[in-house]
Amino acid sequence: MLRTFLATALAMFVGGSAWAAGDGGYVRINGSTSVANSIVLPHQAEIEKAAGVKIVITPNSSGAGVTDLFAANADIAMISSDLDEIVTKMSKAAAAYKVDKSQLRTVSLGAAKVEFIVNEANPVRKLTGEQIKAIYLGTISNWKDVGGSAAAIMPFSEARYGAMRTMVEHGLLGGKSVSDQVSEVNEAPLVATMVARSPNGIGFISSTTPALTRKGTAMVETDAQVVQHLTLVTQGEPKADVKRVVEAISTFHQ
Repeated sequence: MLRTFLATALAMFVGGSAWAAGDGGYVRINGSTSVANSIVLPHQAEIEKAAGVKIVITPNSSGAGVTDLFAANADIAMISSDLDEIVTKMSKAAAAYKVDKSQLRTVSLGAAKVEFIVNEANPVRKLTGEQIKAIYLGTISNWKDVGGSAAAIMPFSEARYGAMRTMVEHGLLGGKSVSDQVSEVNEAPLVATMVARSPNGIGFISSTTPALTRKGTAMVETDAQVVQHLTLVTQGEPKADVKRVVEAISTFHQ
């Protein structure tokens, strides 16, 4: 089975105050850490000023954001993968919440790249897309097979339904799931943390990942091209304050 490294959920109630679910006067935005870190969090004050409403940001994952939207635990979902792919993978959740896909509205915020990283002590800094594919499918399992030292490769990935994992499986692995030898972490930014702690680790992160989060890792030069599509999702006709927040966020494109 995939090994899961448990981590504390990143529930970020920014702006100096925390509001309980159900309170009025704020808009809840949950989902992709890539969208949160590159657009929403850096421009929070400007977004709130333009929209005239406080926002509560919970960067968890694209899948979690969409689930929260389905369950009315978020007003806006941030995603960094194709919405149809996410909803298809989450078909049981969509059915449970009686979601009408035609009522899901999207606003594009641009794109980011998926980057592959290794521990900074690892001398391997170049891998072909085919080599990375083989590592994540489990057919290459030792660094000596890709020009490194004789040591077992420790590949890391975010959890199932995560946007980057979805894009890597779709765009690089030919639609196949990552191998059972791949260790899962709960949230995408923790991939970099685990690679930094693991001398033989490899993982993938968003190009929007902050430098501090990348500490202890090095980027791999590769011909593998995987792109994240950064998007906001709402369900049904957005309320006026939600619509203003979406409009404010959409002015900050990648």
